[in-house]
Amino acid sequence: MSSSLDGLDWAAIMSPNVQPTPGLMDIVPTPTTNVQPSTSPGARRNENLSTPVYKFQVCSSCRRKKRKCNLERPSCSLCLENGWICEYRHMKKKPGPSKRSGSTVAAASPVVAAEPELNTNTTFFSAANSLSTISENAKNRLVDLYFVHVQPILPLFCRSSFERDLAECRIPNKLIYALFTVSSRFAPLEEILVLLGSSNSTPWKSFARIADQESQAQEGNTHITLNDLKADVLLTLYQFTSFPGRKAWMMVGTLMRTAFAIGLHRIDCGIPNPDLTEFELEEQRFVWWAVWKLDSAINSITGSHFGIDSHGIGTALVSTSVAKFTAGGVVRSNSQFLPTDSSRSWMNAREILTTDTDDGMNMHLLSICFVRAVSLCRQSLHANTTPELIRQFSVLRNALPCMRLSLSEWYFDPSMQSLETVGSHRARLETLLLMHMSQVQCFLPFPSSKTGDLLGDDSVSNWKISVASGEGIATIFRHWKPEYFAVADPFVCSTIWFTMCMLSLHTMSIYGQSEAGPDVKISNALDLLNVALGNFARRWELSQRLLDSAIQLQSWNWLKIDFSQILSLMAQLHTPFDPLKQEPAGIDMWQIVGTMNEYQ
Repeated sequence: MSSSLDGLDWAAIMSPNVQPTPGLMDIVPTPTTNVQPSTSPGARRNENLSTPVYKFQVCSSCRRKKRKCNLERPSCSLCLENGWICEYRHMKKKPGPSKRSGSTVAAASPVVAAEPELNTNTTFFSAANSLSTISENAKNRLVDLYFVHVQPILPLFCRSSFERDLAECRIPNKLIYALFTVSSRFAPLEEILVLLGSSNSTPWKSFARIADQESQAQEGNTHITLNDLKADVLLTLYQFTSFPGRKAWMMVGTLMRTAFAIGLHRIDCGIPNPDLTEFELEEQRFVWWAVWKLDSAINSITGSHFGIDSHGIGTALVSTSVAKFTAGGVVRSNSQFLPTDSSRSWMNAREILTTDTDDGMNMHLLSICFVRAVSLCRQSLHANTTPELIRQFSVLRNALPCMRLSLSEWYFDPSMQSLETVGSHRARLETLLLMHMSQVQCFLPFPSSKTGDLLGDDSVSNWKISVASGEGIATIFRHWKPEYFAVADPFVCSTIWFTMCMLSLHTMSIYGQSEAGPDVKISNALDLLNVALGNFARRWELSQRLLDSAIQLQSWNWLKIDFSQILSLMAQLHTPFDPLKQEPAGIDMWQIVGTMNEYQ
């Protein structure tokens, strides 16, 4: 994904005028000072020539992308808006007389080149030297944090192979920094600062910047390796969980195209490659499904179309559990594929469950597949209501009830079963959360009466079904163990957020409420979801943004609104984040909910 990451030129950064600092993260911009002329023989030979003059131009990102720069410091508005790294480099004028009419440059004294102004928002240090300043103890701790907290979410590595290659300096710097970016957030900040010998309060941002710079250095038509793609997966995960706005939205698009370019979407179709071992093939499958999950998560939360069509996937599901893969083991592929017809995914559910890995990863992917299908169909119906889409959506509404009948009863019981491990129970709960969310989306009334009429809907009845499914989501957290938060998929956060918004609006409605007071079940459900999202917020910045906006919405619970206003608000809340938002500072729920004042 090097084409979407904006880095810096190392030669410019580490020029003689910019003094390196002894610490890894503590970078203080050096004030501009006069530099004495060089006394080297080369300098003396040229002392009679006009001394080069340096001049600040537009920032490097705007110049490279051919955009109009407003020259603001320390970061221009375009770089600030798009998450680019803003650097003002100096450009050298050609030596010689000035082009002004009738005058020459009098070189009585050498003109000193001005130092480039450093962007105080960016930490600069040499990528070549920075790894050597990190102690082995710090590296080992950051790697351990990754395998404990991130590998269960997006499994990419065999641990022993990774640690051996890291010790032998065979891991690309970009991948190392990307891994440190996501892992450094899972330990107390005080511990990380002690390990790195730094006072930087956001070391993960520093790691991410260097990884971006490494990506910039790799731009061009060079060969793309699997390690390049793994680094891009981790950087996209970091950007998504920081703020799933424009940059994450663009990054996942590039990530998807890169995965297609190296053929990860067709590992198990055509003639097999005899040069690849079973483990290498399974490793590629894990990386492919990591890309697919990010495509699903980011485009769902931004309400945009998905970049991967299920009909174009020729890669089988994994046959190895995450724990076994991390330990270096592999199970020969059983050639099980996700269904191309998601509306009838229940027909494959029993077979996938029977051949699933010990941790239930493939059933989790099946539930994501179902959520994708519902989201895509709703998006299409918003844009163009056709008879074909109406039929497809009606079939999707029937999928979850059919799945309940096709699977064993225990699977939908959120309590931990006697033969389940902690890991498989957590994965099953995440799967159930997504299944309930797909049910919410299937029956959530459409704001357009035309769509509802074509579906033959009773909007109030469908709203009650969605609310009941939301209560089911809250019930799952009665069986959620506290240790699950540390290794759970952050995609769960958007499910919690949407459910909280829906139930909060339900408490504001003027219909269906008893005179004795608000529904206690709804109130209890909101409390559970509030606590759950708060626990996620300790680890993922995305969760804190969602929690703040949900609490802001709940502060309006004194308002009473009718059903048409509920539908109008739910249509606006359908997309938690606008990927084209200029100020990625969270969701301004006051602007959305404030429209209700017009109806009071």
